[in-house]
Formats: sequence, structure tokens, C-alpha cells
Amino acid sequence: MPDLYLDVLCRECRGCHDLYNADVAPHARGCSYSYTCPATGQAVAVRISFPDATATGVPPGAVPLRWVADDSLAA
Repeated sequence: MPDLYLDVLCRECRGCHDLYNADVAPHARGCSYSYTCPATGQAVAVRISFPDATATGVPPGAVPLRWVADDSLAA
């Protein structure tokens, strides 16, 4: 079940995006992710601790997160 992060402020376009993480790997909360801003097409780094919700599906227009590093491993 994907974790949802709703209305996350985007540093790239200054808009808000709904993000989701469907990765089932055991990453620690607060790890680093990136996503592609749908408005600009640019990669955006983000660190999010706790999801707003866990859902059985992903809302239309939600943007997938990509795991980058656990905080304990990030430089």
C-alpha cells in the first residue's frame, strides 16, 4: 500500500504536489527522496518523515517518490 504525502510544497515551481511512495523496501522514516516536478520536469530533493495517509491506490496526478538515501547514510 503506498504512503501518501499530500500538498507538499515544491521548491522548484512553488506549487504543491501530492506525492506517493510505493516502495516496499524497509527504509527508515525521514530518509531522502527525489521526485520530478510535473510543472518544470526538474528533479527535486525532499526529506519526508511520516506519510499523511496510507492508501490502497494512488490519487490521479500524484507524483512518485524515488528513494535516495537513509538519513544515517546521507552525507
